[in-house]
Amino acid sequence: MKKILVIGMADSIHTAHWVERIVDSDMVIHFFPSRKHRKFHPLLLDIESKFSNFKLLRRYPTSLIAPYWNYFCDSIAKHFTNRKLQQLKKTISLNNYDFIHALELQHAGYLALDLDATTLETTKLIVTNWGSDIYFFQNLPVHLQKIQRLLEITDRYSAECSRDYELANKLGFKGEFLPIIPNSFSNEEAQGKFILTSDRTQIIAKCYGEVFGLGSLLVSAVESILSDNSKYNFFLYSVTRDLEETVANLSAKFPSRLKFSTVRNSLSHKELLLEFSKSRIYLGASISDGISTSFLEAMTQGAFPIQTNTSCASDWLQKGCLGIAVEPNLESILESLRISINDDELVNKAQAINPLILEQHTNFDILSKIAKSFYNV
Repeated sequence: MKKILVIGMADSIHTAHWVERIVDSDMVIHFFPSRKHRKFHPLLLDIESKFSNFKLLRRYPTSLIAPYWNYFCDSIAKHFTNRKLQQLKKTISLNNYDFIHALELQHAGYLALDLDATTLETTKLIVTNWGSDIYFFQNLPVHLQKIQRLLEITDRYSAECSRDYELANKLGFKGEFLPIIPNSFSNEEAQGKFILTSDRTQIIAKCYGEVFGLGSLLVSAVESILSDNSKYNFFLYSVTRDLEETVANLSAKFPSRLKFSTVRNSLSHKELLLEFSKSRIYLGASISDGISTSFLEAMTQGAFPIQTNTSCASDWLQKGCLGIAVEPNLESILESLRISINDDELVNKAQAINPLILEQHTNFDILSKIAKSFYNV
């Protein structure tokens, strides 16, 4: 029976969705946290309770206070910075793993850089690119060196779009490319009343700022549309701290036409999908992104998707989905918004076509079969 060690973010729904795809198999699967965390994601805990072949590797004794103890220890004991690596090496030495799978580069992947060469001679290393792992971090010299070193020792590589396969090849990867599939997307049924897209008067936008988001650019676009077109309302979600005041001020200016939720006070997944199902258009903008789960979720709910071309959106448009991959500047974003505001036929056609194409490529059974094939000897 094959033994797999998955290294990833313990509190991430994306990690949990990947494990969910592969756990109902004849493989033994262990999970090792790649960074400090206050708790395991509930779905991972649920999977562990249901499947005897899946085990979460805990670095500290399990108890009600263990998650907080983990966080406390990791925060104050800087002289134990190598503890995680030593724990990982000990775990590997006690198990004869066929594969070590790093889900994401900057935490899970970099841990593999310090593994013994003899370990990698007997165990195949799989690395999965998440989001901006290569696309953004290749621009930072320190990260570029680590990425290149990691790709040199990687046997198999996967990512969510062709862009990141080309980049891996450019950065020196010589191993096996695995199939392109979404890392975690779970196709959802339409929420609420499925209203014809052309009859919807809401536009939804992910207003994320900080390092990767271009939320400030979206706020400018939103204000322009609110000022020019009285028909449409906006819902901004995932507003980050750096943009909260700006968005609140804009909402005060248009109190009945602009609502928002913040990262600190976020919607549940079901609530967010309901907002998508009431929206004519979805808008996302960032300096760097991967597949953009929001882009796909918008399509499942009939919202016409507009995403900056710094993401993997183009791959889905090439598959036949209808939407717009736009340049990350105000002029291009406004032009795309106005096109989709004024073209009822376009947004209705997208509502009919996009869910069908998504189902062809994101059906759970199909994705599960492909995911399991990653570990074929």
